[in-house]
Amino acid sequence: MSDCPVVHAQPDEGRYGFTCGLAVGDADLIIVPIKRRLVAFYTARPLVHVALRTKRGIRTINAALCRNARAEIACHPDDAAETARLIRNTEAYPASWLTNGRLR
Repeated sequence: MSDCPVVHAQPDEGRYGFTCGLAVGDADLIIVPIKRRLVAFYTARPLVHVALRTKRGIRTINAALCRNARAEIACHPDDAAETARLIRNTEAYPASWLTNGRLR
């Protein structure tokens, strides 16, 4: 969870949230964390229902949450090592995978 938990982004342009001057209505992607293991995400183009069962998919969503953070990221203590690795490697999980159908 970041200090800006609701992500609204244009991933292909690298724009995340209000700090990039992005309005919610201009976002191609909106991610809303609901619980530790449940999020809702909305895309500009309809996608089929996605139930993530791979670490790659989960890391892709968490990387988008990290990119959206202004200064702070918090996580469950059991996820601390994984989160630290993800913060160092967010570029390996482009948010465009959430909107282009490559998320598995």
